[in-house]
Amino acid sequence: MRVESGPAEASVYLLRHGKTAWNKERRYIGHTDQPLDIDELPLLEDAKDQLRGAAFTAVYCSDLIRAKQTLLEVRADWIGHAVFDDRLRELHFGSWEGKTYEDLSPDPQYSQWLIDQARHAPPGGETTDALHGRIIRFAADVIDPLRCGLGVKNDILIVSHGGPVRMLLTYLLPELSFWDLDVPCGSLYKVGLGSGTWTRLA
Repeated sequence: MRVESGPAEASVYLLRHGKTAWNKERRYIGHTDQPLDIDELPLLEDAKDQLRGAAFTAVYCSDLIRAKQTLLEVRADWIGHAVFDDRLRELHFGSWEGKTYEDLSPDPQYSQWLIDQARHAPPGGETTDALHGRIIRFAADVIDPLRCGLGVKNDILIVSHGGPVRMLLTYLLPELSFWDLDVPCGSLYKVGLGSGTWTRLA
């Protein structure tokens, strides 16, 4: 994967939300609307420093509270202008929300899901194929038009969750592998468009 510096025609900043109590306890958290753990707010300081002064043309954010609170922490000036989009939500883990690997490991349905998450969904949840579908629709609406900027520099910030951030990274940088990417809470990525090609800038 190339990491480059220099001017870009457009830039996409991808930020995963800060840490919640369930993140700390390694519990599955998808559509459960849990706030950030106040003790973990310092985790966002690095992203806040990197985003300070960035001139965005638009900001998009998951509609879940942990993403909204993350945006409030790093760029409070955008909280009243951001687009809150439910397509940016994490995978829906259904009845497995709040459970740990240890809780679920005796369940054969869970074992099957670990082998093929694209076709098998948690009870009451969604497959990774379903997640991929809504992320692709979001990218088609928001990211693809950046190629037609007509000389206007467009920088956008997207605040989302681990699964969607990994999918957006692999959408922009196809050489990356979704399953090999590690996207910890509070991590920030910058991808730039230059000469029709997306490259990782940070």
